[in-house]
Amino acid sequence: MKVRKMIAADAKDMAKLHIATWRATYNNIMPVEFLANLLVEKMSKNLEKIIVSEDITAYVVEDTGGQCLNSGYSIVGDIIVGKARDDELGYSHEIFALNILPTHQKQGLGKVLLNKALENLAFCDKIYLKVVAENYTARNFYEKQGFVDTGKIIKSNCSSFILKECVYEYNFYRGMYYAGSF
Repeated sequence: MKVRKMIAADAKDMAKLHIATWRATYNNIMPVEFLANLLVEKMSKNLEKIIVSEDITAYVVEDTGGQCLNSGYSIVGDIIVGKARDDELGYSHEIFALNILPTHQKQGLGKVLLNKALENLAFCDKIYLKVVAENYTARNFYEKQGFVDTGKIIKSNCSSFILKECVYEYNFYRGMYYAGSF
């Protein structure tokens, strides 16, 4: 396994990863029709825009050992970070997404990617991310990594349903990437 910055050629593989992860994670949370209608082509076009954006960076975990290539997956994890999209929350940067292929979860890849993102955002005082309220596995993961639930809930119209997301904060002065000393 190799962690590296996303390149344009990764967009389609990342789209397949996102769809597989979303379908497994949100199976009983989001409408079946919504998950069934996720399209690799559409998602891959959105991910291609990340490459040309100066405000967004993505890292991927590439399967260099070929374990997943037979199943059609060369990218088994990714994280996307960048300038905050929700100005009203008062943060300069956020983590947009963290996805690990279901067959590769619980192997430490999420933590590796999260640490890579935090290393690259350590110039911030604090950052945020949003987690689907019913995704207790992800919420627990982020809390173990030092993120704190702010108590804020963001409701968004997502196709045919309302998506509720909890806002989590990571404070670099309390977290593991504090460069100074107390």
